[in-house]
Amino acid sequence: MMLTPAELLTKVKRVWSKIDAAPIEDMRSMSWISGAESAKAFTGVKPIDVDIDSVGFRAATPLLELPARVAAAYLGTYLISLLDGLEIQEKVGFPTDISTRVHTLTVLMAPGFFTDIASPHLPADCLEVVRDVVALLIAQREPLLLTDGEVARYERLIRSLDRELRERHA
Repeated sequence: MMLTPAELLTKVKRVWSKIDAAPIEDMRSMSWISGAESAKAFTGVKPIDVDIDSVGFRAATPLLELPARVAAAYLGTYLISLLDGLEIQEKVGFPTDISTRVHTLTVLMAPGFFTDIASPHLPADCLEVVRDVVALLIAQREPLLLTDGEVARYERLIRSLDRELRERHA
């Protein structure tokens, strides 16, 4: 059974609630990646506590440039924003916060992001919820305007996550 964006939002918040704020020393590059306001929005803040409505968050698209453990941790923040936006889109009929949505969709498709960056730094329950989010994206391909190629990349990601989860549970 496919979960709704609202149900997945709750699930992401629950599993990411145990992920702490990134160490301050790992956040030093955030200022030059996305600006001082963005650094302020993230630094010392747990991923689920980042204000996704703040100027600093909305200006930041750093996940492919941050250290791996930081990118893995704050992926949860971007999933929260994505799901919140999808929930709003279901209600009002048009997307919100396009820049962070595009960033999140791109990161989820980026070659090596999960195998090299996210997977080694995330517990299995976080990977399971990422799998659920990606399945939702595939199911919502039309409102998201996903191409066949993008859907194929998401399907490969699901297979990769399934393989990783099987290995962890073995």
